[in-house]
Amino acid sequence: MRKIQTRDWAVLGLALFHTTHIATNQFAPSIIEELGLSLSTTEIILSLNAISATIFLLLAGEINERIGMRKSTILGLSLVALSGIIPLVFRNKLAIILNRLILGTGVGIYATNASTYIGIFNKGAKKARLMGYRNAFEMIGLIVSILLAGLIGKGNFYLSFAIYVLALFPLIFFLRNVPDTQVAKKEDSGKFRANRFVIFYIVLSMVAIMANNAMNLRFPTVLASNGVLGEAISLYTIFIMLVGMVGGFAFGNFYNIFEKKSLSFATSMMILGSLIIAITDKSIFLLVLGLALATFAQAICISYAVGDLENHMDKRHITKATGIMFAGNNLGAMASPFALVFFKNLLKTESLTRAFLGFTVLLALFLIYDIFFLKEDR
Repeated sequence: MRKIQTRDWAVLGLALFHTTHIATNQFAPSIIEELGLSLSTTEIILSLNAISATIFLLLAGEINERIGMRKSTILGLSLVALSGIIPLVFRNKLAIILNRLILGTGVGIYATNASTYIGIFNKGAKKARLMGYRNAFEMIGLIVSILLAGLIGKGNFYLSFAIYVLALFPLIFFLRNVPDTQVAKKEDSGKFRANRFVIFYIVLSMVAIMANNAMNLRFPTVLASNGVLGEAISLYTIFIMLVGMVGGFAFGNFYNIFEKKSLSFATSMMILGSLIIAITDKSIFLLVLGLALATFAQAICISYAVGDLENHMDKRHITKATGIMFAGNNLGAMASPFALVFFKNLLKTESLTRAFLGFTVLLALFLIYDIFFLKEDR
């Protein structure tokens, strides 16, 4: 396997800010107190980035065709940095709203580029390894941003938004080490077509994110019901994030062992993790074990799906397909609380974890389709 070059690290650095919107959410109580907002209004404001990110993820392919990947990366990361400056200067509700909208726009514009660059510059085992690393870098960025925002925003929550200004560092590293690449122009790119492989990867990715996000949403509540409170919940949460990071770094080796069966094995692990969580809401051990297994498997699942897209479609449309996948992931994350309520009502249960039987069945359907129906075209 070829060594990882400086150019590769620069590309991976782009993923550091993909999920950092979560970092400042820890100051929701401070925002409520300072600005006199209700809990629901604050949660809506802090979620606005998901809307703008989803819109611009769907437009990412068009943007790359018009201005090129290099310029779209510069624009995206610059907007992320700008989003952090606004609350530092103006310090009011509108500043926070603008932060979320501009942050989501910036991430949406450039988020697909890391995986596209990896596909352009690499092949085979090294490409698989870097696709996993991309997922791990997202988790590294999230963990570091949460800790850093918590540290600098302790006395004044507005200061926590300064973490987004740090997006200038991966931007500078990118500009120094990643050459420009040609993207097919709109008139030369042909019509975008998604075959059933591409559709399957996009929908499975959305469901995997929805299931894992639902687990993470319910995680603190179940811990608290079992007597785990305060900083202990944060430590458990960071542990789960670290497991996701390990899953990303392990993807290359996982793929070397299981190859084309990697996705089936990862989906099976997610099913098992969901099933373990669903057994009881009275066991911290089973909860952590199930979520750790599902989180590790989700990192494998997403890395495989993103990396295998180009094997089933015109390479000129990879950015569009990846953008649709990431937009679907956003929708999956947003739908997760509604899915929890739906499965709770469907199963007529008051258990905090029994609803995950619904996710178990849903993921099992995807596994059956993958094994018995999708394999015919391989």
